[in-house]
Amino acid sequence: MVLRALWIQSTLRVLGVLTLLLLLATGGGVVWAGVSVEEGRGPVFLHEPPSRLHFSNTTGALLPCSAHGNPPPRVEWLSGGEVVVDVPDVRVVHANGSLQFLPFPPYAYTATVHAATYSCRAASAAGTILSIPVHVRA
Repeated sequence: MVLRALWIQSTLRVLGVLTLLLLLATGGGVVWAGVSVEEGRGPVFLHEPPSRLHFSNTTGALLPCSAHGNPPPRVEWLSGGEVVVDVPDVRVVHANGSLQFLPFPPYAYTATVHAATYSCRAASAAGTILSIPVHVRA
């Protein structure tokens, strides 16, 4: 009788671990010791920008950056330690995480925009990641 009870206990433990692994593998939400396993999935880049971007003032260029995680991360661009914002008729920060450099006339060249280093940052309550630096030259 004692051996049977021990066998049942061991079997239930193994089934519990297998159930947990199955739920994790299928993306099921699991709570373990008060912490949701689904929470805390820090950001991961889906599309990380290249290390260099060279473009002509007549063509412009697009730097993509996207990430996922739980909770969904906020994607933003940094340059010189500051968050990048739109510069009318020169640079656009898109809601999807892309950074666009618009075509511009030669007199509109701005070194702080067109000859700068940028990084993409994805941040959420579960963590923050930073892309490799992107050296931009127009």
